[in-house]
Amino acid sequence: MPRRSALAHAAVIGGSPASSGTFPELAFISDTTEEEGFRCTGTVVASNLILTAAHCAENLETDIIDEPGGYTVVTGNVDRNAVSRQVSAVSKIVVYPGFAPSVLYGDAALLVLSTPTTAPVIPLWTASNAGTLEAGRAADIVGWGQEYYEQESLPETLKWASTAIQSPEWCAQHALNFYEAGELCAIDPPSYSTGACHGDSGGPLLASSAEGPVEVGITSHIYGECFTTEPSVFTRTDILVAWVHEWAEAVKPPAPPPAPAPASSAPVVKAAPAPAVVPAPAPPPVEGVYRGATSQSSTPIGLVVGAGGHRVTAVATKVIYRCRGGHTISEPLEGLSNGESEPITASDTFTITFSGSESESIVGAINAGDGAMSGTLIAKWQTHRYGLCSTGRVSWTAQRTAPALSTVALATVGNYHGWTNQGGHILMTVAAGGRQLTDLEFFAVYGCPHHHSVHLTESFLGPTEPWALEGFGSFTVGLAGHNYSGRVDGTFGIGVSAPAFGTLEASTVTRYGHCRTGVVPWGS
Repeated sequence: MPRRSALAHAAVIGGSPASSGTFPELAFISDTTEEEGFRCTGTVVASNLILTAAHCAENLETDIIDEPGGYTVVTGNVDRNAVSRQVSAVSKIVVYPGFAPSVLYGDAALLVLSTPTTAPVIPLWTASNAGTLEAGRAADIVGWGQEYYEQESLPETLKWASTAIQSPEWCAQHALNFYEAGELCAIDPPSYSTGACHGDSGGPLLASSAEGPVEVGITSHIYGECFTTEPSVFTRTDILVAWVHEWAEAVKPPAPPPAPAPASSAPVVKAAPAPAVVPAPAPPPVEGVYRGATSQSSTPIGLVVGAGGHRVTAVATKVIYRCRGGHTISEPLEGLSNGESEPITASDTFTITFSGSESESIVGAINAGDGAMSGTLIAKWQTHRYGLCSTGRVSWTAQRTAPALSTVALATVGNYHGWTNQGGHILMTVAAGGRQLTDLEFFAVYGCPHHHSVHLTESFLGPTEPWALEGFGSFTVGLAGHNYSGRVDGTFGIGVSAPAFGTLEASTVTRYGHCRTGVVPWGS
């Protein structure tokens, strides 16, 4: 069956009505701020916190998070209109930092309730409570979604349906836009009679455990007209556990006040009020060159902070863009800003736009410390071929390694000898003032179709394109052997505690077909 475009706002097809008292952790979500409004499903993960899909909380075209004022959450009953139910307003919406709207990767969000619910909390999947989700494992889809495509109104009663989790390999072949690192897919063979549809978005994929049901996935997207012969795709909850716990602690309702002390006949003497303490403003980042790594496969990142620590004037890294149609692009993102970024403070944002035949922009956040910085960045790229692509939020940390780019000659020119995490060697030569790679040799293990593998020693004679920053950059080079050809994408960075480190990702065409190494970290 041909692949079709993925649709957000998924619901249960072929499901059964939930009996009274079952699935007490479920939540019905509605937003009436827009004329048409929408409906989603969620789960209670803390007394005042609902887990749902990010596309239920953010405009996918503008990347703007919805205002919480129009949201209503119903808990405590499988009938969303029952008298015996709890209705709560929403005070805050938090979208998962790794959400990439263009492909619905990291499709998760939290709704902070204005008043806590008494509904029980659903446990999220961890290795200790649900183990490994092997192919064929039974699971349940639960939600208030449509029972058939284009149903005019959603059912009042919660529905559930059985399905089966599939292997990552099967999902990659049958589910468009599937990313194993953060997603699951499920389908109901051999009958193919159940699946998600509009309105189930944000609802749980439940698997059984020794302690009871565990939420292993969040309903994210479907294909076509709610086809049950196509898999439903879910955001993995094991990647969300730490994030959910952090927010549950941050918004935990205050403890009830202690009981009043018994009355006393002694006069009450009021203490003088303490003077207000006005915190001193935090200092801006220290001017200089910062080097570190991002959360995307520990790829190196370099930043230059100028103007007395008040402006980010350059960023260099390599990022993975996710685009519509399941396409990914691994692309260098480096260069000086057009002009200078807006001023930054110790904990603020910056924006840098790079322009060319296709425009790129970075929006980042910085937290400055003593000789170190950390933060996030979101890079967007309006490509000619795939349209708008986005990295989602990428976290990074960096340490100050030089006072200023123009005044320090870093020891980057020379030969580097190291090892990859595949156990193979890597040799490289850096020249041109620390801004070009002229020689590269490495040993790599490629994975090929039908479980074949190829072990090759690759070599390349440069030079590569010049890097924007001294001692830091990304490169893409061609490879050629006796009976194959390919390419390697890599990064090079001078480390804080190691001479050099980076990543490489090689692909080549052999007699077995198209073979890839995956992202391989290396260090010297």
